[in-house]
Parts: sequence; C-alpha cells; structure tokens
Amino acid sequence: MCLFVYVSNPSLPPSLPPFPSLGIEVHSANGYLLEQFLSDGSNHRTDQYGGSIENRFRVLREVCEAVIEAWDGDATRVGVRLSPSGTYNDMSDSDYLSHWAYVIKELNKLGLAYLHVVEPRIDGSADKYEDTNKDWCSSWKSTWRDLWSGTYICAGGYTRRTAEAALREDGVDLVCFGRKYISNPDLPERFAVAARAEKERKEGRRKENGNGGEVVLEEEEEDDGDKAFVTPYQRETFYGGGAEGYTEFSFWGEGGEGGEIAKSV
Repeated sequence: MCLFVYVSNPSLPPSLPPFPSLGIEVHSANGYLLEQFLSDGSNHRTDQYGGSIENRFRVLREVCEAVIEAWDGDATRVGVRLSPSGTYNDMSDSDYLSHWAYVIKELNKLGLAYLHVVEPRIDGSADKYEDTNKDWCSSWKSTWRDLWSGTYICAGGYTRRTAEAALREDGVDLVCFGRKYISNPDLPERFAVAARAEKERKEGRRKENGNGGEVVLEEEEEDDGDKAFVTPYQRETFYGGGAEGYTEFSFWGEGGEGGEIAKSV
C-alpha cells in the first residue's frame, strides 16, 4: 500500500520521477496483486483479507482510501481498473456475479473519478472473443453500468466503429484504447482522418446510387477501411523491455503516410 500512496502523491519532490498531476488509476485487473486478493481462486488467506468477499475486497478499499488521502481527500483524482471477465494469471471466482456486483457497489460509494472495466473480448493482452459476441458484451456491460453512478470507461478490443457504437448505444462515457495507441501515438487524429475517409466513401456510394438516402457500408472486419490510417501493433514485442515495438512508431506524416494530419482533417 505504501507504494500505491508513494507514486500517487502529488507533492513528490521534483528530483523524483515525474508523475502526472491530474490523478492516478489503481490497477486492480488482469490478474495482478489487487485482483489476486479479490479472487477466491487465488486468495486462500485465513485472516481479515481472505475468506468472504467483504474481506477479500478490504485491501482494494484500503488502497483506494489511502490513495484518496494522498490527494488531500479528493476522490475525483482516483480511478480504478477492473477486469471482471478475466482469467489471466489463473483468476477465477466461485460466485462471479455477486462477487463483482459487491466490488462495484462498494467502489461506487467512494466517489471515484471513474470505473475502468476491461471487457470479455480481452484476457490479459490476448483477444478472447470476437465482435460476433457483441450482444453478449453489451448485456455484460449494462450489468456493471447499472451499478455504477459515475463515469464509466470500457476497454477491450475496440475499433473506431465499435467504440463509436458503444458511446451511442451502450451507456458508456469513454472508450479506452491500449494496444492501438502503442503503434499510433496520435491515434485520435488518425481516427479522425479515417472517419472523414469513411464519410467520403459513403458520399461517393450515395452518388453512385443516385439517391440521397442513408448508405450503410458493408461490415468490415477490424475496420478494414481504417487500415490505411492505423499502424498495426507488434504483439510479439509486448513486454520486451526495450524500445522495439513501443517507441519507434512515427506520427502521421512523419513516415510518409498520406500527408499531415492537419491537412487531412
């Protein structure tokens, strides 16, 4: 807990490694330490931090409270990330729904900045489900959304199109991108260019059809129409410990891709 508080302290001396002054996310997902306490498949303790869900949640609550205190009691500086569907690092729970319902309800009482939830399409850094399961993912998402009164962030295998659909239809406030950001440091600008290109394709199709009605492009796996604008990430370099696959990707226009973003948007 001392480490969580140390790295979140906004008053760290400037000689120490810099941390953003806006806030901090408590990572309680993906099979790491805090989720290992939450899961009864991994938490076999017999003290006040094991056994019942109330006890297993205790360490996450105490970490959140300590981090909030480090921000002078301002809970809006603190968010939490969860992965209720994750099995990475052998996570499992004997009573899945009631377990995560309790965790989210209790976190909701803390007045946090947001809840960041990894969805069932992703397990660790691997794809688990395809978008063909989108109806199931939407139902799963609404379960947690109904329990959370604040800002809700979803993550997990999203494309530009599916993110836009989630924001329109699924009651989420923000969509998080991770892997695509690694290879596209200016991802929002690239998405803007791709959206404009899609709009132009629709306009062209509308003119071809000779009518002014709505034009629906055929479904494209992984947003095929965006591939000209979005650089693929290199999964084999993940967690490699070096610059390869992480910091060597260029901004739009620097690598000769289609001109400057500013001229395209």
